[in-house]
Amino acid sequence: MSDSRTNLYDWLLDGLDYIEEKLDEAKSAQTSEERVAALSEGSCMVPCMQKRLRTENEEIYTNYILLPGFNDEWNGYWREVAKKDGKELQDDIAALRERIELLRGTVSRIKG
Repeated sequence: MSDSRTNLYDWLLDGLDYIEEKLDEAKSAQTSEERVAALSEGSCMVPCMQKRLRTENEEIYTNYILLPGFNDEWNGYWREVAKKDGKELQDDIAALRERIELLRGTVSRIKG
């Protein structure tokens, strides 16, 4: 049983939207400091999601932790992305967006 006041599925979808917003900010950042800040803010959702999923939905949690950037090594992964620029950064952001879409699909399917 959860102590949360919000529905897990809607909360997850909102969290994924937030991460995408931060990816957009990082992609259009004018300085490396802005890029690092946006990615840091977005990545802060990762451990929050892990915690709720671990206790509330094992199926989504299992899918979640298999994805680079969302597993237990999330912090190092996001820090490495923040160091990149140009095409490398764009490629990593695109890969994260693909993973978000996979997670969003899993959440939507289970939510019904």
